[in-house]
Parts: sequence; C-alpha cells; structure tokens
Amino acid sequence: MVRVARGQVSRAAQAAAAASCAGRSQSERRLQTPPAKFRQEKAVSATTAAATTAKTERIGRTVCTQAETAAAQELTRLASGLDGVTFRSHGDKLLGTLFRAAGDGPRPTLVLIHGIPGVEKNTDIAYALRDVGWNVFQFHYRGCWGSAGKYSLTGILDDIAAATDFIAAHPTVDPARLALAGNSLGGWAAIAAGARDSRFRAIVSMCPLVDPRAVSLSRADADEFASMLNGITADEIAAQWGTLTPLTDLAPELAGRPTLLVGAGKDAFFPPDHLRPLAEAAPEIEWQTIEGADHSFSAHRRALVEMIAGWLQKVM
Repeated sequence: MVRVARGQVSRAAQAAAAASCAGRSQSERRLQTPPAKFRQEKAVSATTAAATTAKTERIGRTVCTQAETAAAQELTRLASGLDGVTFRSHGDKLLGTLFRAAGDGPRPTLVLIHGIPGVEKNTDIAYALRDVGWNVFQFHYRGCWGSAGKYSLTGILDDIAAATDFIAAHPTVDPARLALAGNSLGGWAAIAAGARDSRFRAIVSMCPLVDPRAVSLSRADADEFASMLNGITADEIAAQWGTLTPLTDLAPELAGRPTLLVGAGKDAFFPPDHLRPLAEAAPEIEWQTIEGADHSFSAHRRALVEMIAGWLQKVM
C-alpha cells in the first residue's frame, strides 16, 4: 500500500526528485568555482560574484521545482491503487483512504462520508466508481475509527471541509469535478456540507436524517454510539443531535447542482415519509427509493451501487 499525503508522492517519484535536487548542489559547486585560467584574475568584482551566486540559486530552485512537477505527473499516470492518507482538522490527525483510479491526468473524485458511528462505510461504492475512472476519498471524523481528537456531531462539517481542502490539492484529483456522498447521519452531512461548499458539483444523500426534531435519538442508540466513539458521552450525542439544522432549511442552497436523494422502502430509522419534506422543499432533487431495502441497503447493495455510479457518471 502506498502512503500518499500532502506533498508526498510515490517512492520512485521521491527518488527522482531527490536525484534532481542532488544535482542542484553539484551545479552550485561548478558555478561557484571559477575555471583554473580565471583563478588568478584579481579584477572580478564583488558585484559579479553576487550575481553569479544569485543565478546559481535560481537554477537550483528551478531544478527542484521541475523535479517536483515531474513527480506529480508520474503520480497522475499510475494504475489504480489504494492509498492510506493522513491530514489534519483543528490540529488533530485524521485517517483516510484514497481509492485511486487508473488514468492519465486528474480524475473526478467522490468524497464518501459515513454516518454515526460509521459501521457502514459503503466501500463497495468506492471500488465500483474506481473501476469506471473515479477517485473516491473516504475518511474518518475526529474521534472515530483511529482518527485523533474528540468526536462531535457539530464538528463533522469542519472535518469534511478539511478533508475537501486536502483531497482537492492531490495531483490525481480534478478540483473542478468533486462530488460528495454520505449515508444516514452522513447523508445529513452531505447535504449540509454541500450547501455551504460550492466546490461540490454533485451531491448524493442516502437515507439521511432530514429533521432531528421529527426523529429523536433513543437512549439505547446513544449508548451504543458513545461506546464506539472517543471523547463524547451518550448525553452529549443526544444533545448535539437536537441542534443539527433541518435539511429543509438548507435545501435552497442546493439550487443548480445535481442532487440525488436515495431512500429505502423498509428503513426503520428514516423511512420515505421522513425524506418527503426535503424532496418537497427542493423539487429539483432527484428522489429514488429502493423498495424492500433496510437502512443500510443490506440485501440491495448491487442496486444501490449501480444507481449511484450510473447517476454520477451521467451528471458529471
């Protein structure tokens, strides 16, 4: 597995960059050491020597810049792969995975976010999209699944923004072709983050929490979630749940951008009737329901994957 983080590329690319930059110091020595026939000359002014040094520094910088550019170009030509990455949000290190598609040049990229606590990560969607030329970036919010810091529902949107800043700068990613998708609480976050970040050109929300006022969080669920998260109690989860903005309030911000709302016919948490107000608040949203599916689409994964992969390829 190749680790890729901001400013990092493959080992081969790093070696090429190192070799090129090593050449910089040799060039400096050659330029700074005058040929033998001039060593006895006493008329070389300090101004000329300073100009030579400045020229050498410019050459060195150019060599390293060219090496870094070549390394980034090499990365965009790699075959498909799976890269572990780290980045920071509010100073805490977050963990993620880049499902890197094969191709030459930057690719469209989906940021794929999970719910609470994040047991369902929709990895099958990531692999399917990678196979048709899309990068997919998954990551874990602060305080869950190995990421540092304390978990909070109110901090999720900041973590998504940090993840988007990170991945948009990756050399294999086309920042003009970013999409965002999430399920459950992640479905809420996909709409909420998309509403405040126009970099996302398409949004997919699967079985989202639409209005926390309409669906209270049970004590049993809060206890279970807290047991799998760091730095947050069941009471804090319940309290923060109630402060989340209803998606109907955010729907106007999605105008002009393709948005897919996917419901599950037998969702015991957020059934189709819970999603209806969002669809009515934003008529341009495309609302699809997979009949017979539960909240995680457990027995309907193929239908879900084909729906989302096909829709993203169509709209982007």
